[in-house]
Amino acid sequence: MAGTLIAVRGNCDSSRTEELFNFALPIQRTISINNIFITLTHGHVYNRNNLPENCGKIFLSGHTHVGLIDKLNNKIIANPGSISKPRNGSKKSYIIIDEQFVILKTLDGEVIKKVDIKQIDHSL
Repeated sequence: MAGTLIAVRGNCDSSRTEELFNFALPIQRTISINNIFITLTHGHVYNRNNLPENCGKIFLSGHTHVGLIDKLNNKIIANPGSISKPRNGSKKSYIIIDEQFVILKTLDGEVIKKVDIKQIDHSL
């Protein structure tokens, strides 16, 4: 997957944004990495309280600018927060997903929270 850009539409994106990028920006998409389905969305339509149909085992959204990782109904719900404009007193943060963990980290490298991916049932 090296060199592949995967993007979703944010609440401030428009058809003009798609024209500039020269590709469509869906509201949400689900990708598979190492046989784990990850649903990506900005968070202004779908969020932890309104998951899309066929949501992956990892649900990754933004919109709130507040980083979090939580488990909900056998899914990992994650928000990278923001590296430029965090809200509600949260630190500048981002998410790393590897073969074993979903990790929320600050820009200084401090681990805020991590969840073991193996703790969720990956059967469909």
